[in-house]
Amino acid sequence: MKRSTARTAAVGAVMVLGSLTGCGGSDGGSGESDSSGDYCSAVEAAKAQFDDLETGNFAGFEEAFDALRGLADQAPTEVSAQWEVIVGGLDQIQGAIEDAGFTLEEFGAYVEDPANPPPDIDVEALNQLGTELQDLDSAAFTEASDAITKHAQDECGVDLEDSGSEPPPTE
Repeated sequence: MKRSTARTAAVGAVMVLGSLTGCGGSDGGSGESDSSGDYCSAVEAAKAQFDDLETGNFAGFEEAFDALRGLADQAPTEVSAQWEVIVGGLDQIQGAIEDAGFTLEEFGAYVEDPANPPPDIDVEALNQLGTELQDLDSAAFTEASDAITKHAQDECGVDLEDSGSEPPPTE
């Protein structure tokens, strides 16, 4: 198997997750101040986890997906539609990872140690993951991400664009 292809796909997934950290979409929250406060607290708590992914710590891949979905569930009305776009992207990424023969947890572990892939890995499906990630590079996805990032900054005082670190290099 082409290890660099898998690593590139994984890094791409992390980069997409990094762009998602300011996004939102699900059926949305009530928009009330208590809900917004809970959402803002959740955004702040999740930011450190996303920063870890951006620095190459892939062990928390599954937890990052769960955190993003949790943020979408708590999102106030102002960004609920944007979170729907993001969650759709997460579902697409997760489907491609699972089609390649990985659970999210296995995928994170594989990226950290590509010498030990799961026995049922599908190389063609793994290569398709790169295509799936490219499909997420759309105007709608970018607009959703930007709107969530701006909302997090304006309403929560959380700067999702500043991880304080550089993303991992690709091989």
